[in-house]
Parts: sequence; structure tokens; C-alpha cells
Amino acid sequence: MGVAGATQTLAVPRTSSLNWDNPSYRVLRRMGYGITDFEIAQLNQGGIPGYVGRQLKHKSVSDGSLETIVRIHCPLLRRSVTQLMRMSNDEAMSQQLVAMSMMRPVLSKRQVYERMVEFWLDHFNISLEKVEVAMLIPYVMAVRENAMGSFLTLLKATATSPAMMMYLDNYVNYGTSPNQNYGRELLELHTLGVDGGYSQEDVIQCALCLTGWTIEFDDSKSNFGAFKFDSTAHANGNKQVLGRTITASGRAQGERLLEILATHPSTARNICRKLIRWFVGPAVPPDLLAAASARFLTTNGSITEVLKVILLSPSIAASPPKLKRPFHLFASAARGTGMNKWNVAQMTEGLYDLGHFPFLWGPPNGYPDTTAYWSGGLLARINFGFDLAVDAYQSKIPLNNFRGATALSVSQKLEKRLFAGELASSDQSMIRSIVAENPADDNVIRGGIALGLASPTFQWY
Repeated sequence: MGVAGATQTLAVPRTSSLNWDNPSYRVLRRMGYGITDFEIAQLNQGGIPGYVGRQLKHKSVSDGSLETIVRIHCPLLRRSVTQLMRMSNDEAMSQQLVAMSMMRPVLSKRQVYERMVEFWLDHFNISLEKVEVAMLIPYVMAVRENAMGSFLTLLKATATSPAMMMYLDNYVNYGTSPNQNYGRELLELHTLGVDGGYSQEDVIQCALCLTGWTIEFDDSKSNFGAFKFDSTAHANGNKQVLGRTITASGRAQGERLLEILATHPSTARNICRKLIRWFVGPAVPPDLLAAASARFLTTNGSITEVLKVILLSPSIAASPPKLKRPFHLFASAARGTGMNKWNVAQMTEGLYDLGHFPFLWGPPNGYPDTTAYWSGGLLARINFGFDLAVDAYQSKIPLNNFRGATALSVSQKLEKRLFAGELASSDQSMIRSIVAENPADDNVIRGGIALGLASPTFQWY
């Protein structure tokens, strides 16, 4: 089921044209993958400050039923890299990794946390095109574990990951023949930023600090596939990075490098600028960037402290809508409809057609987060929404969430679940006209859901 002849680009709409009248709802949309009754109930308990406070203490937000589902359906994710490397079933590993990555944003009550996991997996991007899934699984789990802690701890977790060593070639970074690939991306993407004030000599010195950081390839060893430091491959001697002399030796030299980079003012600005663009939009308010960067530096890179500054800023409610990336589109559709089952292979194929397959962005900069990049595939997005509504991906939408005694009650349920009751008048009229044909007919209800998921309003958050 689909729509032909749709315009192929999207322009950023005015908030008023979407009838997004509740500023708190605008903030909720940015912090998660769609507003449900749970978010509204939490909002009513303490407004946005109360909601943000609870979300930033994410481990205290109960996700027990979701954890049970993940344990049952994704048991391989709990295994070590050594255990996974000794398995031969890459397909099962890939399916479970992708299934978990799809389930959690949809079903979790920890919405800010899941948004941060997505953010960091793009920031520290690794692609299945180059890295074995057996290495990628522990990497993803390490990012999840550290997504709301300190930036330094997260940086160290990624830097010592075999997946990162493989992806950016540091496993062949020897003192006798340094490989600069990881050192360059460490500065340009992971920490300081392209405008962070480093030189090519700094790249070289970073690479030298990290010589010997590699992977255990001997499958007879108990740590097969894990990170190891090979002292024989390390370039000994002091290093000069960003005007600082690093006198530590061996593995400690690389660790000291990471400490310097994680606490550098350029890193604070780079990370905070990206976080503001993630939650607020492409126009970064200078005062918010200054405040977030200062908080980053005074708290030694506390991610939750930086998020407090950004998420409690009035800038979010005042910013224009952001275009949902295809994965966000899927997650918000699933949350809005109450969908909790789907065929993982078929759904990921749908995301692949939209250009947003999990863990398949090749370059190290991660999937783009810009309207310009994603606005060209409108027809595919519309068809994706229609396909979801008719269970094309074996996605079982519980229609009882939408059934009602009258056309108005059906329409209002649909509008509340998909849009929190706020949608463009043109979209509302279109949905209500189709539902009015026969509100007792499940196929008509599906038609209303399809129009909602494919509507212009639903493309934004």
C-alpha cells in the first residue's frame, strides 16, 4: 500500500502550522521517540523539570518488563567478545543486536537515555561493513553502559574496544610504522572537533601515544578477540600533544592522552554543540553553548549535568520542528500505534530502503542529523507509513487502541496516540474524513492510521 506522485522534498514547517500549542509537549517530543500516556503522566507530576530529573536518573526508571523481553529474545548480547568470536552464527548475532536496538527505543520508559545511546553510537560510529558483529555487540553494550556517565569513561570504553581498533585500524598501529587513522578521528570527530585547534603534528603524536593498542588475535588465548596492549609495538618516549608533554609510558601514555582530550575546552564545545543540535536544532544559541560547555568543564565531562543545562533551556520549546530520521520515524510510529511486535528482518529491510539501516553507515562521522540530508525521500517515508499501518512488516498494531463508538471518538483516539492531540488542521481533516466513512470497519481504521503515519505533521518532532 502506498502513495504515488508525492513531492520529494520537505521544508521545515512553522510550529504554529502544526498546531503544536503546548510548549511542554514540544520538549517531550525532542527528548524521546514519541509522547505516550506515560510521558504525559510524568509531565503532570512535576512539569518538564520533574520529568527531566527523573529521566536523567534513568536507572531508577523501571524497565523491568522490557529487560525480560531482551533477555529472552537476545541472549547473545550478554556474552563476552571472546565467547562471541568463538561462535559461527553471525546471522543470529546480527538479528539479536538489531532486534534489541529496535525494541529499546520503542518500549523503554527511559526515553532520554535511549536518545543518548543513539547519539553516541553515531558520534562514535562503527560500521558492520568493516567490523565483525562479534566485536560490535560488546561495543554497543559498552556505549549503552556509559551513555549517561562521564565523557572520559565513555571515551576510554570506545578507545579500548576491539571494534574501534578494527574499524579505525589502530590494531595495526605500530611504533615502527604508525597508523594515524584512529588518532585523526579521535581528534577530529570524537573529541576536539574539526575546528578544535589541533595540527597534523598533533595527529602524529596521538597515533604514537596509541601504538600497541591492539587486539588479541591468538584464538588459543583466554582473551581472544579482546583489547590488549602490546608493549613491543609501542613507540617509547615522551610525546607532545596540544602543547602538553606526556611523560607517562606504555599503556598509561594513551590513557593520559585520552584524559587531556576529554577535558579540553575544544572538546567541551564540540560535544555540547552536537548535543544542542541533537535536542534543539541546527541553530545553536551561543549562550546555551557557552553554558553547556562551562558545565561540561566544571563537572569533568558529566553527561547528565550537561543535559540538565540543555534540556531545561527554553531554546527547545522555541526552536523549529526537526525532521525525524527514518529510525526515529519507525520508533515513533511503533510507540504511537502501540506496536510491540514486528519481523526484524523485514523492518530492517524497510529502514534500509529509507537509508537508515542500523550500524551500516560507512564513514566514521555517523548518520547525518540534518533536514537537508533526509528531506529528499518523502515518497519512501509515506509508503513506509502506509506499510506499517497494514502490517506489511508483520507489525501487529493493536486496533483496540483506536476503536470507538463514533467516528469522532475513533479520530480523537488516533490523534491523541499519534500526535498527542496536536496536528495540522489539514492532516486532522484528512484523517477524520476517511474515518467517517465507516468507523466500525477495521480497514477504515487502518486507513486512518496510515494517513496519520504518512501525514506531514508526523514527519516532524
